[in-house]
Amino acid sequence: TPTIYDMHRHDVYFWDGRTRDLSDALQTALLHPKELGNRSLQEVVDRLNGDRLAITRLRTARPATATLEYSPAMLLDELGQFVRSLQSGESRFDRFYFDRESTALSEQERLGWEVFSGKGRCVACHTVGARPAFFSDGKLHANASSIDANSESTGNAIRSVLGGSLESALNRVAYDLEIAKLGHFVVSRKLTDIGKVRTPSLRGSAQTAPYMH
Repeated sequence: TPTIYDMHRHDVYFWDGRTRDLSDALQTALLHPKELGNRSLQEVVDRLNGDRLAITRLRTARPATATLEYSPAMLLDELGQFVRSLQSGESRFDRFYFDRESTALSEQERLGWEVFSGKGRCVACHTVGARPAFFSDGKLHANASSIDANSESTGNAIRSVLGGSLESALNRVAYDLEIAKLGHFVVSRKLTDIGKVRTPSLRGSAQTAPYMH
């Protein structure tokens, strides 16, 4: 499960980059049977409108309309506003990099940064970006360690995706590892997109194990 901190800085959502619309991403999470499993947005809305405390809080937040109730559009809008508010704060690296405060990192950490930004070439994808450092270019890249494009299982997964609907393939990503490994190919159906996934941010990585995708 990817962290939802700093989602306002992403251009695409989900590892496979299936949408550029945060509301679409939130709706998928609410309705997908392997996630929250609601049958429809209206089911969620009806549940909220039947909750006296939820309605009281809604009308307190929007006092201009005393008879206000939730709608599907309002539900996604308020969820989106909440998710966008989840922003990580300053780190010692930000002081080191942006303020040139060399002592903000230990000697070992500074040596690690030299590898990260130099011979390791990590910054090719995990770009620093604007303050606070995001460590992601937000783009889709193939991860050679996650998929063998010439294996029989990969070939079967490719044929399965091409032989079915986009909706079916995207639903299977949640429970079929071979389909999930195909990355953005599931969305685009382009062979050049096999294994491409969105570069994850490294913000808060100490709290977001396990690693890789």
